[in-house]
Order: sequence, then C-alpha cells, then structure tokens
Amino acid sequence: NIVLKSRIADLVDPYGGSFSQKKSKLNKIITDLLGEPLAKFYRIEGVPGAAFKINIPQDLIDIRY
Repeated sequence: NIVLKSRIADLVDPYGGSFSQKKSKLNKIITDLLGEPLAKFYRIEGVPGAAFKINIPQDLIDIRY
C-alpha cells in the first residue's frame, strides 16, 4: 500500500519527472495516431506547477449523467 501511494504521489507531482514523462509519451501517441492538425486539440498542454489542460473546444464536449 505504501508503494502504491508513493507511485501515485510521483505521478501527480507537477515538479517530478514521472508525470512529465507519461504526458510526453501520451502526447506522442496522440500525435502519431491523429496527425498534427487534430492532435493539437487532444494533447495535454501546460507548464509544471500550473494547471494542465486538453484544448478540445467546449462545444464538442458532451457529458451526460
């Protein structure tokens, strides 16, 4: 349980390398799959220490409960 908590803490630490490495890998996969024109809407963007976001237009988001 301690190991799991440590891994989660590493993943969500905006100053650590774990999230940055995973974000980079995910963004590369998204770009490879979608190509540059579409990928820019789905990549995780932001700077360490600030909020990260995905730039999909709000009118394309449909959340139903």
